[in-house]
Amino acid sequence: MSRDEIPLELEPLAGGAGALELARQRGRTSGSVAPLRRPLWALLLALALLGLVAWESAAPLVQRGAAATQGDWRAAAGRIKAERRSGEPVLFAPLWVEPLGRLHLGDQLTLEQQLLPDVDRHARVWEVSVRGARHRWLQALRPAKQWELGAVTVTLFEKPAQKVLFDFTAQILEARVDRQGPRAARCPLRQRRFVCDDRQAWNWVGPQLAEVDFRPQRCVYAHPVDGNVMRISYAAVPLGKQIVGYTGIDDYDNRKRGDKPVTVRIYVGPRLVGTIVHQNRWGWHRFDLGTADLAGQTHPVSFEVESGGAYARTFCLAAEARE
Repeated sequence: MSRDEIPLELEPLAGGAGALELARQRGRTSGSVAPLRRPLWALLLALALLGLVAWESAAPLVQRGAAATQGDWRAAAGRIKAERRSGEPVLFAPLWVEPLGRLHLGDQLTLEQQLLPDVDRHARVWEVSVRGARHRWLQALRPAKQWELGAVTVTLFEKPAQKVLFDFTAQILEARVDRQGPRAARCPLRQRRFVCDDRQAWNWVGPQLAEVDFRPQRCVYAHPVDGNVMRISYAAVPLGKQIVGYTGIDDYDNRKRGDKPVTVRIYVGPRLVGTIVHQNRWGWHRFDLGTADLAGQTHPVSFEVESGGAYARTFCLAAEARE
């Protein structure tokens, strides 16, 4: 067959677009051939980088604009002063804003109000917050009133109040304290402390302001003694439907070599109504004990504190009998 008889459709094999297409089909495209378009992922990456740069540039401006000003805090303090009734607690959210809140509202807050273990006994509770935060004690409640004062929000919550019939913490100096065991002894009251061993300065029971859960807590200090039981007794307690309390170990001592739990047993008369085994790294731990069948009656109540390893167990207890 002569060259003149070669079919025309085979001619593109010598070069041109047809050759390129055929080579692509056979998977033999030359590396020297430039791609027809940039991959999509490269374009998306470039857009993402541009977005990141834009955000990093704008974020400081946005955060600065969202920060509460001195005027916002003054307005919040003025609103609280105008609307709040005497004795109503004021909470701050989030936790890190509390120092600022105390700075601006400190003249309206007593130390006692800042040491509440909860707000169950109060029918009206105030919250001062920023950035949409809500205090953990109030998360289940709906606001009764709310004021947006710049970047600071003031909120009033209303709820049923629990009546406190007896505050074991406040009445600790009216109690009796005994050390029971091999070294049994009654602990005499000296200068607002029941001193249980003159040779060991830490062995006492009494009112204390402790640091538990990185916050100040009003409580009864009751350091356990190895091989003994510290018994705190109240002669006549009016009872309601529950005994509500908290236990804790001082933040400094729960990081020491001592790591044993502390056990507390609560008795109404001879009847054991509850046992709490407080673990070393627990925070301020709440307990609720039912006493509904004893409501309206008056009985002796006692707390027994002990530990299998008393080293660095600077233990604190707070409790109330509630209606």
